[in-house]
Amino acid sequence: MKHAVISGRSRRLTLAVITFLAVVAASLLAGCGNGNGSPNAVSTGSTDAAARFATSYAGNWAGNWTDISGTNGTATMVITTNATTKSATITISLSGNHFGFVGSQSTLTGTFDANGIHVSSPSGLSASASLVIDTTGKFTGTATNLSSTVTSVTYGGASTSQSVTLTVTVHRTDGSTDSGTITLTKQPV
Repeated sequence: MKHAVISGRSRRLTLAVITFLAVVAASLLAGCGNGNGSPNAVSTGSTDAAARFATSYAGNWAGNWTDISGTNGTATMVITTNATTKSATITISLSGNHFGFVGSQSTLTGTFDANGIHVSSPSGLSASASLVIDTTGKFTGTATNLSSTVTSVTYGGASTSQSVTLTVTVHRTDGSTDSGTITLTKQPV
């Protein structure tokens, strides 16, 4: 009789372990896609992760810019996102006339997905700009046709959802370059 009790407990333990493993396996498989067999399909979990990533960057940012000569000023960035439409807007403003950002800029608009946030300037403008924040937090971007003396500006750098440090390089028509940094910190709500 004692052996039967141990065997019954052992069966209940075995069933509990199997049930636990089945729940874990189902949870893991739920994150592997939407079941249509397409390796590039975005699952609901990926969409939620993309929205969480994008909204973690949404808000008001403030900081400073400094160029190679030591000139400096203030910098702001506003990022808005819409989880329903998967859209994003970014506006960067610098005091002074540096790095191709003259005062308040046109808002860069775009989308976000499982790869990050992708925005660009409105079409129809002579100058154009684009910016990507990938899911590792890396900023990369370019601006072109800014003036008769600046051919392009490139910018990039590391970030978290709380701080950004961008290296900016201005490429001039005479072949010279000017560089500097923009540092921003997310402001409390």
